[in-house]
Amino acid sequence: MGMIVVGLCHSFQVAAFLPLDADRATPAVVAEALQIHGLDALNAWHSTQDNWLLSSILPQFPFYILLGQQPWIPALCGWLSFVTTCAVCGLLAALISVSQSQACWAGLSLCVVLLLLNPLTLGPIGFLAHPASHGITCFWGLAALIPCVLVLKGYSRWLLTLTTILLLIATISDPWARAAFVLPLTISSMGLALLRSSWHDKKMAVWIAISSVPVWLAGTHGFGLFPGIPGTQFTKGPLTDIPHHVALGFSGIAVMLNIVPGASPIIQSWAQWVSGGILLVLFVLSVSIFRQNLQDQKGGPRSFIQLFCILSISITFVAFSLSNFAVGLDTIRLLGNIAFLLPLYLCCCAGKTQKLLTNGIILTAVCGVLAGLVPSGKGDAIRPDALSNTTQLLAFLDNHHLSHGYGGYWSTQANASRLLSNGRVTIRPVAIRGADVIYPREQQVFDEWYRAQDVAPSETRQFFIAQPDDELCENTSACMSLAQHNFGPPNETLFWNSVPIMIWHKTLFPSAPMLKILQRAPKLSSFPAEGHSIPLNPITAPSLLWRGWASIGPDGAWSGAQQAGIMVRLTGHSAPLCLTMRVSGRLSAPLQSVTLRRDDTIIAQWAVHAGTPATYCTGFLPEGDAYLVLERTAPPHDNQRLLPGILLSAISRPAD
Repeated sequence: MGMIVVGLCHSFQVAAFLPLDADRATPAVVAEALQIHGLDALNAWHSTQDNWLLSSILPQFPFYILLGQQPWIPALCGWLSFVTTCAVCGLLAALISVSQSQACWAGLSLCVVLLLLNPLTLGPIGFLAHPASHGITCFWGLAALIPCVLVLKGYSRWLLTLTTILLLIATISDPWARAAFVLPLTISSMGLALLRSSWHDKKMAVWIAISSVPVWLAGTHGFGLFPGIPGTQFTKGPLTDIPHHVALGFSGIAVMLNIVPGASPIIQSWAQWVSGGILLVLFVLSVSIFRQNLQDQKGGPRSFIQLFCILSISITFVAFSLSNFAVGLDTIRLLGNIAFLLPLYLCCCAGKTQKLLTNGIILTAVCGVLAGLVPSGKGDAIRPDALSNTTQLLAFLDNHHLSHGYGGYWSTQANASRLLSNGRVTIRPVAIRGADVIYPREQQVFDEWYRAQDVAPSETRQFFIAQPDDELCENTSACMSLAQHNFGPPNETLFWNSVPIMIWHKTLFPSAPMLKILQRAPKLSSFPAEGHSIPLNPITAPSLLWRGWASIGPDGAWSGAQQAGIMVRLTGHSAPLCLTMRVSGRLSAPLQSVTLRRDDTIIAQWAVHAGTPATYCTGFLPEGDAYLVLERTAPPHDNQRLLPGILLSAISRPAD
């Protein structure tokens, strides 16, 4: 028990020093919205496909209700999720032990090994102690195995209802769970039914497979209960990159399961080869033990877990090697399940009949524990000052009475700003879209963040942090030019550590464009001798469109919000204005009601259909600069992403 306490202290120390960034603040951000808007906030949130809604955000919500918006809660929740996942692994090891006398020893030993994993495994490589990552998914997926083992040991098959619920929570929140847990569970249960197992095991294995059917049927949106979740995407990389991805995956596993005390597997590559080589040898040697267990008709639970571990490790490693996402060690989080399953699998293979292999596994476990207790200090430590830049920036803004502004998601850790400043400073993330146009970020945001009501009426100064960010600008001068292009010259400019803080005495996301921007709009004439039609394409669209558009292609521009702005300068005599457009979807898609406004006055209402773009015209409009707004009905859950897109192909005026 003493080593368990040491492991708990070790893992807590690592988790406590993990720097709070924009992603780790996600549960806190959504919890704040849940307190205001209720459960509807779950669908209003512009999540990524890894949304963590049920697996992380809702379970952590009570912490924020009871304790408030505290910056240490994400670290506490991340640590608790890691510890409970280790406990689940220990319980599984105890349940499948050959004898009851070995059960407690096996479970506690596995817990010690997992609690003393490399700090990098909990932090910037494995992400296992993060409050919103695949480590959370491992808890739900592994917990779903416990009812399966109990059923195979003779308990009621109704326990498998719990397996279905746990897997639904995991897969709706994180599509990665399908590859890491649901598919291996389905295949291993069917495999157990086909192997030389007892009739009871065969029958229960079929029921385990049936318990996964609702998970497959639920789909991405959980039987339609969560329409705000984006669709699942898996992008395959080029075949030439597969060897590199395999090597990266092997290195990542060796780093996560480092068994060389005092060595840094990041800096000292030989430590990777030693750790990876020993683990690979043990894995290969254990295959023969696994084959023997398959012949044991009384070893159904153990065979099931072993088969599951092999399939989960294999499937996720193959998917990692084939994807185009494997670009660095930080993407090893997609193999985080291996950090739990490989030790669990080796624990299953240890036994009195295989003394050589068992002694090797025990020696490896001891080395892993020592490696966790004696880190190298050369790149493995989590530095407590990693947050200093963000906290200093927020203190600077607060000292200069700046409470609301915009910046890059990663460069300013925007979504963590309220949590780190105790609500005194709010930074909303923005990104560049199209030709030098600053838009609200598409993911990890709420639509209401970019409306006038998000800013307190007393706040008359808004700022933009001109700090380079991959989603915004590549250097400081480009950031400043971008901001001036979108918002005009600033009224003030402050500097924090050479980072410009540009300040305007106005709203930076108004409901209409500035006069300067409107005057750059193209002319649209009604005279026959002049061009009176403008096709929408990447060349013409930037000067014609304002906010509310999602993307621009050769066939037109797609709207991305309830309101999409069009800027045009009408010349010549009064004439109708015509828009060529269509709605996304099949020909059978319902008609979409579209209203066209000019200066808050309705000038046309149409029912736009899908299929081939059609032309819709207004009444006669006089000449002059015009800001037009394509407006649709409010989206469900206040989520602009849930509206069908409208493709605007051309804008024109009749010649006579």
